Amino acid sequence: MNETLWYEKPAENWNEALPIGNGYLGGMVFGKVGKEQIALNADTFWSGNSAGEPRSGGYEALCEARQLLVSGDRVGAQRVLEERFLSDFGASYLPVGDLWIESEGEAGDYRRTLSLPDSLVTVTASGERRQYFASFPARVIVCRIERETPATAVIRLTSPWENNCKAENGGITMTVKAPDDVDPNTHTISTDRGIGMTAVCRLAVLTDGSVIPQGDGLACTGKTVTLILNITTSYQTPEPEKLADALVSRAAAVGFEGLLAEHLADVHALYDRVSLNLGETGADALPTDQRLAALRQGGSDLGLIALMYQFGRYLTIASSRSGSQPATLQGIWNDQTTPPWWCSYTLNINTEMNYWPTEAANLSECHLPLLDKLTAMLPEGRRAAAHYYHCRGFVSHLQTDLWQYNRPVGGAAGSARYGYWPMSGGWLSLHLWEHFLYTGDRDFLRERAYPVMREAALFFTDYLCRKDGVLTTLPSTSPEHDYIAPDGAQVAVDVGTAMDREIIGALFSAVEAAAAILGISDDLLPAIRQMLRLLPPPEIGPDGALLEFSAPYDDPEAGHRHLSHLFAVCPGGQINAQDTPKLFRAARKSLALRLENGGGKTGWSIAWIAGLLARFGEGDAVLSALVRQLCDSTYPNLFDRHPPFQIDGNFGFTHAVQEMLLQSQNGRLSLLPALPRALNSGSVAGLKARGNITVSITWENGRLREAILRPEENCTVTLIAPEGFLLTAEKTSALRAAQGELRQYPLQKGLTYRLTPLS
Repeated sequence: MNETLWYEKPAENWNEALPIGNGYLGGMVFGKVGKEQIALNADTFWSGNSAGEPRSGGYEALCEARQLLVSGDRVGAQRVLEERFLSDFGASYLPVGDLWIESEGEAGDYRRTLSLPDSLVTVTASGERRQYFASFPARVIVCRIERETPATAVIRLTSPWENNCKAENGGITMTVKAPDDVDPNTHTISTDRGIGMTAVCRLAVLTDGSVIPQGDGLACTGKTVTLILNITTSYQTPEPEKLADALVSRAAAVGFEGLLAEHLADVHALYDRVSLNLGETGADALPTDQRLAALRQGGSDLGLIALMYQFGRYLTIASSRSGSQPATLQGIWNDQTTPPWWCSYTLNINTEMNYWPTEAANLSECHLPLLDKLTAMLPEGRRAAAHYYHCRGFVSHLQTDLWQYNRPVGGAAGSARYGYWPMSGGWLSLHLWEHFLYTGDRDFLRERAYPVMREAALFFTDYLCRKDGVLTTLPSTSPEHDYIAPDGAQVAVDVGTAMDREIIGALFSAVEAAAAILGISDDLLPAIRQMLRLLPPPEIGPDGALLEFSAPYDDPEAGHRHLSHLFAVCPGGQINAQDTPKLFRAARKSLALRLENGGGKTGWSIAWIAGLLARFGEGDAVLSALVRQLCDSTYPNLFDRHPPFQIDGNFGFTHAVQEMLLQSQNGRLSLLPALPRALNSGSVAGLKARGNITVSITWENGRLREAILRPEENCTVTLIAPEGFLLTAEKTSALRAAQGELRQYPLQKGLTYRLTPLS
C-alpha cells in the first residue's frame, strides 16, 4: 500500500497544508514555491496562566442545587449552578509564528508529499527539492533546500504576538511574548497584566554557500541550505534562549544526513509496528484531494480508508511523545490566535477520544503524555474536590490546560449542560487501567496507575448520594445535552445520568481488579464493593432504548452529537452481547434513535458512531460511517473537520477501523468482529490486544484465512472467530473450537500461536 499523501499544487490555506511534529514542536508546511510558509507551534506555548483562587461559595451553591433538585425544581437547581458555581475558562493553546522562505523558484513539475512511514514532507518543483521533518531525538524542525544550481533564498521568522527578531551569526533568534488571555467567544486578546510566557525561536542555517543578514532575516545562497529550528518556552525553563541555542547547536553539529538518519530510525520504530492492507483499487495514483473528491461523487476507495487509518497513527506519533504535552483539540497544530474552544483539553469526550486507538495501534509509549498529565493534575484535583464538593480524593471537570486548570467552567453566560461535569477524573483514570491491560506492566500499575485510580474512586465514594435506596450522582448531567423536564422546561441538570453510573461503575470495578492483581489490602475496597452493589445499572425505557437520563424525558435534540449514555458499549465494554444482552439490545436501540434523527453531525461524532457500530458487529454500517466521515467531515489534508479542524475525529476514525478488525474486552479476543462485505480480502499485522498480545490477521473472500497471536505475557483469553478454527502453537498440540463456542485458551509468553479455520 502507498502510505503517502500527495498533491499537485501548493496549499492554498492551513487546512490544505501538511503536518509535521515531534510531540514538542509542530509545523504546517504549505509547499509554496516563491514564498514558502511553515506555520509553527510549540506544545508549551499557551496564553497567560490559570493560577488564582477558585470561586468562593461553590460548595454552598452545590448544596442548594441539590436541595432544589430533590424538591423537583430543576430549573432553579440549574440556575444556581450557572450563577454561583461555574467559573471562567482556562488558557488557550496558541500559534508561535511562521517560518518564511522567499525565493525565485518556478512551479513546474510540482509535487507535494507527506510520507507517513518516514514522517517526511517533500516538495519538488523545477530544479528544486525541499524536505521537512520534525526530529524527536534532536527536538528540532529541519528543512533542507536542494537546487541544481546555486540560488538565493531569504529566510524570515514572524509572529502574530509581540516579538523581537534579530539575525546574526548565521541564524535568527525571535523572542515572542504570549498574551495574558484570549477569548474565542468574543475574539478579544488582553495583554495588560503582562503575565504571558516567553517563547524563543532559534534558527540556524547550514549552507555550501553564503549567509548574509538582511534586516531581521537572512539571505542564504548556495546549492544546499539546511534550516534547523527549535522553540523553547519559559514554561520549560527560566532560560529558554539558552536551551534553544544548545539544542540547535547540537543538531547543527550532527548535520542534515545524521539528523535525517536518526529521525527515520526513531519514527520507523513506532510506525512500522502495524501494517494494514484493505486491497488496492488504483486510486492511489490520484492526488489525495482528488481521491476525496472522487469518493464524494460516489466512488469506492478502500485504500483511502487504510490511508486515513495510518494517518491517525502518524498524527499520534507526531503530536504525543514521551516528555511532551498530550494532544490538544488540534493535536500540536493550531494557527488561530483566538482558537475555538481554547484549543485546550476538553475532557467530556475529545481528549479521551484522542487516545482511544493508541494502545491497540501498538503505540503505548505515545499514551504516556496523557497519563503523565493525569498525575500532574492531582494537586489541583484534590484542591477542587475539597473546595467545591467537600470530598476527599481528586476531581476534574470539563476543561484543563497547560497549568492543570481545574474548575467547573462556563464563563459569565455559561451553561451547566457542559460546565457542570465532575466525571472526567474517573474517565481519565480508566486510561491508566487500559494502559496496564494492554502492556501488562505491573510496576506501572502499582506505582503510577493504582494511586491515581484510587484517588479518583475515593472522590466518588464521598460524592455519591443515597436516594430512594440506591446511590446516585446529584446533580448530574449528560454532556452538552438537554432534556424536557416534566414541567415543560428545557434543562440539563438531572439525577444519576447513565454515563455517570457507567463511568463510576467501571472505575470502581477497575480499582477492585487492580488491587487483586497487586495483592493490595486497601481499606477503601470494602466501601467500593458495597457501593458497587448499591449503584444501579443503566435502565431501559418504555421504548426499549437505554435511558440517557433518570427517566424517559422528551428529547429536544434526538440526534445529538454526544452518545454519552453508550459509554459502557464503546469505549467501555461493560455492556456487551455476552454478559448483558438486554442492555446491549437497548443500547443498539438508543443508537438507532440517534441515527434516525440525524445523529453524527460532526467528524468526531461520526467516528464514535463507527466505533459503536463495530461493537455491535455491524461491519457494513461501520464502513458506511467511515465513508461518510471522509466525504462530509474531512479537509483536503485529511484533517478531521468538526468544523473547524478537531483531531479527535482522526483518532476516532483510526479506533473504529481497529475495532472493525479486532476487539479484546472482558477477557475475550474477537477476530474480524465487524468485517464489512466490501472488504473482501485483506490483512492487518501488529495490532495489540488486551493481555499484551500482538495480533496479525489475514482474510480472503470475507473469511478468516489465518491469525497469528504473539503474547508478551502469560494470559488466558476466550477466542471468538467468524468460523470454527484450529489453534496451534510451539510445543503444543492442536486445539479445536467449534463455530460460536466460547473457549478459554491459556497463552504462554514468548510462543507464537497460529489460528486457521476448519476446512
